[in-house]
Formats: sequence, structure tokens, C-alpha cells
Amino acid sequence: MPNCKLCQKAEATQTGSHITSSFFVKSQIGSRGNEVAFILTTDPNQDYTENVGAAPILEDNILCIGCERRISVLEDIISREYSNKIFKDAYRDNFNIQESDNWDQLILLKVEPIVTMLFIYSIIFRMHITSTGLYKDFKVSEELNEKLRFQLDGLMPEFSPEDYTIIEKQKEWIKTVAASHDLFDPIGLAIFRPSENVDDSANMDC
Repeated sequence: MPNCKLCQKAEATQTGSHITSSFFVKSQIGSRGNEVAFILTTDPNQDYTENVGAAPILEDNILCIGCERRISVLEDIISREYSNKIFKDAYRDNFNIQESDNWDQLILLKVEPIVTMLFIYSIIFRMHITSTGLYKDFKVSEELNEKLRFQLDGLMPEFSPEDYTIIEKQKEWIKTVAASHDLFDPIGLAIFRPSENVDDSANMDC
């Protein structure tokens, strides 16, 4: 059994790891266990009517059970504070939307910024390490991937090596993270958009 690609210590016995957080794709392919999805490719022999469900965003044996649960802590916070509240008037004050000519920036006022960044890092990291499915061709440099892995492993809540339970309470962990800005090394992220003069070459700028 290979070691976990995140902590690099425990065996990667976790099965069914979501490469893209399930709550992110729920509105597109359905809730967990009831996903409906179809893959379109250039393969003339492909059966386009086959429901592949969540298979293209799942992979076994890339994470240990403990690191899967650590990532779940991030997902729980973002899902609770973002996807469960973003469209509800009662939580309007939880968000700040900054508009510009080219994009709108959504700021989660009730979430520690490092937690939000760690969640984003976790998705990029998982997309890089997967070898199957939709993201098998997505790659970042090994140097960047190691920076992502190092910060995730160092700042996510700790787990017990005996039974893989998360040791730290969520509120206490968030307080610890909030006091760790001197240890956090922000990684610049660019959002690519179509150039104003898009042609058939599909060049992009950022």
C-alpha cells in the first residue's frame, strides 16, 4: 500500500476520495450517492448514454483516512458558511462582494482567510495528484505542489495516528490558524479569462 500523498506517513487506505469537493458539484450532478453524469469525448466508440455518476472525480488510495478527515474539516466550514448561506437574505452580512469592470470578488467575512485558502489549496493539490478521471491531465509544477502539500499538512488539524480521529476541536483549530499568519505563505492564484480579441487559437490572458 502506498503512503498518503499529503502527510506522506500513513498508508493511503482511504477509498472514494473526491478530487472535487462533493458539495461543489452537487448542483451539477446531484447529491452524494445519487450522481448523474455523462462524459463527452472525441472517442467515436464511447457510449454517451452511460451514466458514470461520480466516478470521474473519485480515486482510491491517494490519501490516508486521517488526511481525508482533515480535508473534510475544511469542506465542512466552507460548505456551511458559503454554499448553505450565499443565497439567503438572512446571511447577507456574511459576505462582501467587491465589483470591478472585469470581475466580482466574493469575500467570506465569517471565515478565517487562511481556512478559505487552505480549502482552495486542497482542491488544487488533489487535482494534481490524481491519475484518473477528469483531472488526470491537470498538473502544476512539482515545486508548487510541494508548497501546497507542506502548508496543508502543517496547518490543517492534526489527527490521531491510532484511529485517525481529528484531535483538535474545530473552533480551537480555527483560533490556532488565525494566529498563524506569520507561518502562512500565500501562493498567488490567477483566474484566466478569454481575451477581448478571442480567435480560433483560443489564446487566454489573465
